[in-house]
Amino acid sequence: MRMRSLSCSLGLVLASACGGGPPVYQPPPTDPDVARDVSMLCAAPTRASADPAFGSSAPDEVIDRHLTDGLRSAKVKATVAGWVGGKGTTERLRELDALIHEVDFTSKCRLVAVWSGEETFEAPEIPEGEAPPQASP
Repeated sequence: MRMRSLSCSLGLVLASACGGGPPVYQPPPTDPDVARDVSMLCAAPTRASADPAFGSSAPDEVIDRHLTDGLRSAKVKATVAGWVGGKGTTERLRELDALIHEVDFTSKCRLVAVWSGEETFEAPEIPEGEAPPQASP
């Protein structure tokens, strides 16, 4: 009887030590297209400043034209479509922040800095007689 009780105890110890408990929660892996697209969004001001139309248009309009450059994820495309459709800066920042946290983006996002006013976004000074920088295709 004592041997039986000892083997039951040993069995319970082994079962609990070898995964007999509830499964550990693992968040779903980040979609690589979403992660790439967040990086592309954060670089939109850099692409916009190289746009030949940058100096003649309002900076926000030029940035808006570059928000969709190279996007692959349907989720990010839908979010950006809402931004271009007239959402305010506060809502844009909230949605961009959610995307940044979803993919655990650790680099500084220049788009956040521009939209929040941390960074002024003006046309670069072009010395007289020089051609403006051309946007890359």
